[in-house]
Amino acid sequence: MRTLPIGLLIALAACNPLPEGNGLTLSPEAPLTDDDLTAYIEGDLGDADKVTWTYTWSMNGTVVDDLTGDTVPAARTSKGETWEVSVQAVAGKKETVPLTASVSIGNTPPVGESVSISPTEPTTLSSLTATATGSDADGDTLGWVYRWEVNGTGVSGVTEDTLTPD
Repeated sequence: MRTLPIGLLIALAACNPLPEGNGLTLSPEAPLTDDDLTAYIEGDLGDADKVTWTYTWSMNGTVVDDLTGDTVPAARTSKGETWEVSVQAVAGKKETVPLTASVSIGNTPPVGESVSISPTEPTTLSSLTATATGSDADGDTLGWVYRWEVNGTGVSGVTEDTLTPD
């Protein structure tokens, strides 16, 4: 049997193994421009309070130095961008092999906010004009398709913003 000096034994007992992350996911899996991106590490995280996690975020292949946590705010993303995160556990002078994951930012659908019809007090001879408002988180130009109804029945062939009397 081999004996070890007490100082070495104490040092060995104080060593914590690095966590063994076996997977990294980004959430959501199919993000839009109004979604935050969050990195989730999967696996045995060991003694998490003695380990520092380092996050390196890249957008379209370029490292974004000021993003160092597990989340990218939605305000920092735009449609068509590809975001990648590389995560490493560091304990003292030891590091794990980096885990990486990436996602592409999709197109957020536009939001129709309101529609108004003028004049507000039409006669049977009045042309009616619809004015639609909305927004698009991606900054895309909005286009509108109109569907007119009279007494609950659709008017065929009219897809513009103005309905004229017959």
